[in-house]
Amino acid sequence: MPPKGWKSPFKGVRHFKTHCVHGHDLALVGRTKRSCCRRCERDRKKRHYSIPINRERWHYRMRRNHFKRAYGITLEQRDQMVTNQAGRCAICTDLFTGVVHVDHDHKTGALRGILCPTCNQQLGRLENIEWVIKAQAYLGIWSATRNPEE
Repeated sequence: MPPKGWKSPFKGVRHFKTHCVHGHDLALVGRTKRSCCRRCERDRKKRHYSIPINRERWHYRMRRNHFKRAYGITLEQRDQMVTNQAGRCAICTDLFTGVVHVDHDHKTGALRGILCPTCNQQLGRLENIEWVIKAQAYLGIWSATRNPEE
């Protein structure tokens, strides 16, 4: 018990932890929002995401949030669009073998359909009319230099 009339020199001063709950020096390893250091937080995440079900949940949430944010649709609506197209690309009509892309108008944001990666890339280039004109000119020059007799 402090002597009578004694006042703490730390009154009103905020005290910060110098070590995390596992004893690591916070000055050396840094702190996080939790009461643990960065090293402990990294180890916690490694343990958590090394469990397959947690990793799958994380990937599902990321995909779900991406579709909601980027296109305003749910994963179920995307799956329904794939089903409506009979599991085929809207342009080349090949069966989907892996990744599918939601095609949308970049100006209006309207959804157009589901495409395979190749068609999605090519369509993205074709939307830029200036690029198409330059590509046609390039091919014309190339074919003229390769086949001068024509």
